[in-house]
Amino acid sequence: MKLETFCPLFPGFYGTIYEPNESNEIHSHNQENGTDLNYDDFEWDYEDYKNRVASAYVECFEREFNDIFPIEVTIQKVSSPKYYNFSNDTIDIEVEMNFLKFMVLVNDNKENIRQYIKDNYTSRSGFISHHSNDVEDWCNPDYIMERPEHRVGALMEALATHHMNNAGWDWADSEMYINYEVKEK
Repeated sequence: MKLETFCPLFPGFYGTIYEPNESNEIHSHNQENGTDLNYDDFEWDYEDYKNRVASAYVECFEREFNDIFPIEVTIQKVSSPKYYNFSNDTIDIEVEMNFLKFMVLVNDNKENIRQYIKDNYTSRSGFISHHSNDVEDWCNPDYIMERPEHRVGALMEALATHHMNNAGWDWADSEMYINYEVKEK
């Protein structure tokens, strides 16, 4: 079955280690070329950066998650919120999996994911959850299929959080550079 959801564990770009660091590129360029340019002297290719980082991240996530449960992942797009007040960037993916076997795994790990569900889906001041915080609901395939675009990714994240030692922080290190061009003056 193919299901659309978000890439679990990805923290987004804004305010995380994946936020582009133009100062490294500026410093390297200036040292290599004997210049004294600043941020405004460059055209930055942020779309290329986000797509490369997202591809590397998803590739590593898929490889690591396959140790828990077999999946095939295809990137659909990188989504950025209009405002970063309440959410961060996400990587929208399509996951191919045996959904019924996935739900067996979820039920087998009910106690391991209980706290994740409680922590992430309990309403509190400033946050209204639109999902149940009862792990029993999350173990019900019908409940998951009411909103698979979120709930499948959330269950994958709950399982990954419990079973994977690598939290993903270094999954895209090789792609964390920004292509740029120097503006003509």
